[in-house]
Amino acid sequence: MIRFYTFYLARARSRISVLFFAGTLLGFFLLNLLMSGCATTQESTLPDFERAGILGPTVLLTRAEPHTLELNRDLMPDGPAVVLTEVKDLMAKIVEVKLRFGNLPLEVPMENIGGNTWRAEFTPRQIKMLAVSGKTAQHDAHVFARNSQGQIATSKHPVEIWVKTPQLLPPRTQDNSLSHANKIDTT
Repeated sequence: MIRFYTFYLARARSRISVLFFAGTLLGFFLLNLLMSGCATTQESTLPDFERAGILGPTVLLTRAEPHTLELNRDLMPDGPAVVLTEVKDLMAKIVEVKLRFGNLPLEVPMENIGGNTWRAEFTPRQIKMLAVSGKTAQHDAHVFARNSQGQIATSKHPVEIWVKTPQLLPPRTQDNSLSHANKIDTT
């Protein structure tokens, strides 16, 4: 009978040690998962406006006013053509903000008009660079901001600027024949 109890206790100890080992392993796995999950979740759930300016300049909102620039025959808009943006930096002063076009060699400097708001106003020469005769052209531009520490940020999404230009040249005719004035009368 002593042998039975000894055998029973030995089996029980091995089961307990296996359960203890499995429980410890599971505990370490869950603890590791919990710790890595907390670190990742905390950083990724912060919205852009809450993280804005923590790690350097952040370009928040950008909009063109008006959305579509309608030009007259002199390639002048009815009113001012501006782009407004919000740039934030909690650690350093913003020293330079520019609007850069991806498809044109055009860069428009922006000026601070108060707080975090910056404005780019187009000159007549810049507006002419955006015009395409008889077409409504779409141009994409990004905002670049630099702080006093040399850190640079770019807007995540481009601002769309539409320019509607009237037909400036007479349309080409599809007829390859002589014009009416140059036709020869054979009667």
